[in-house]
Amino acid sequence: MSSADALLGADRRMRLVAVAGATALVAVGVVAAETPWAAGADSAVPFLATTALLGGPALAAENARRAGGVLGSWLLAFGLVFSVAWCLAVPSGVATGIGVVVPVVAAASTATGVGLPGYALGEFLRRRSDGLDEAAGSARVRRVLLPRSRRAAVRWAVVAAAAFDAALAAAVWVPRHPVTGALTVAEVFDPLAAAAGDPRVGVLVAAGWVGAAAVPAARHAGLFVSWGVVFAPVFGGAGARFVDSVSASGVATFDVALAAVTAAVLAVFLGTFGFVVGVGARSLAPRTPALRR
Repeated sequence: MSSADALLGADRRMRLVAVAGATALVAVGVVAAETPWAAGADSAVPFLATTALLGGPALAAENARRAGGVLGSWLLAFGLVFSVAWCLAVPSGVATGIGVVVPVVAAASTATGVGLPGYALGEFLRRRSDGLDEAAGSARVRRVLLPRSRRAAVRWAVVAAAAFDAALAAAVWVPRHPVTGALTVAEVFDPLAAAAGDPRVGVLVAAGWVGAAAVPAARHAGLFVSWGVVFAPVFGGAGARFVDSVSASGVATFDVALAAVTAAVLAVFLGTFGFVVGVGARSLAPRTPALRR
């Protein structure tokens, strides 16, 4: 099975079911947020959170068990989590103006965290029930996660290392140079800081990292490489900024660890999104030589 089938699903009907199901869940959340019930949703936070954190993986696993793809599992988990987040955000006044992105980002990041493990569980159950060859299943996983060859892995590792060095150098040597308004060069490497300084620039920065992660995916490099090309520059730039001004602990090791965690979370979220975009572009343009190499 190709990487495109792993991403989109081997069963075309399940692709439609996943999109329709996610759309329905989002619609339910939007409608429910306008009802009197939503005004008292704060008292039901434990129940709603449990529903999202257990229901999301369950939907993702069931989609995979029925030969759905990674994207379908993510969409179903996103739809459920967004429905819950929207019901909590609207009555509290969070979802106003730029605050609208809060439940969206919360749902997207949570769906990444619970949807991918759910997909893995469902795929494991499907292989067991169908009696699929374990070696074939392992090969499929490797195609999704890793580059095609050791040479390609080394090449992308060099790219990631160069991106880390460039980001670190830029953040150290011109840390306070303004890019726009109060936004500095160092903050450009941290989408969260960029969004806090200027939401428009934050969106552009996040889109840039998604685009960077899509490039290796379009060239069959694997999900881990998409994570790496985001993690390296974000860690380099954010690490310098964290050590310089963010943490009040006075311990550089703690600052670096905090920057690493921040970069890892952003890499998983933005890198996975970019991987989806890259594989999708590759499947939509199979005759493009640049995407076949």
